[in-house]
Amino acid sequence: MTELTPFQNKCKEELLKTLKSSGVEIRSIEIKEAQEKWFAEKEVLIEVSIDNLKFWIYEDGAHIKGTNINVPFEVEDYDNKDDLLRAFIEKVRVFLQGKR
Repeated sequence: MTELTPFQNKCKEELLKTLKSSGVEIRSIEIKEAQEKWFAEKEVLIEVSIDNLKFWIYEDGAHIKGTNINVPFEVEDYDNKDDLLRAFIEKVRVFLQGKR
């Protein structure tokens, strides 16, 4: 299995907990090498059952993309990775609340 960074493990755990508590069906979870050729890293891709939502978790960032949302979370925009993680999870929560 592909090794994830501590940030990716924590982010994946928090995201799965948030999705589960929101009653969202998880369609798939993949851990793979990033597709971009200009850098080599692992990424986590989680697909769920609403709005074609996909969540990517990178070594130092995250991304939400779906029918009505496309928001990247890049480490340069936050004081640290913990702040990035909190912003990512809060955005997921707010978005999912609007879907109920």
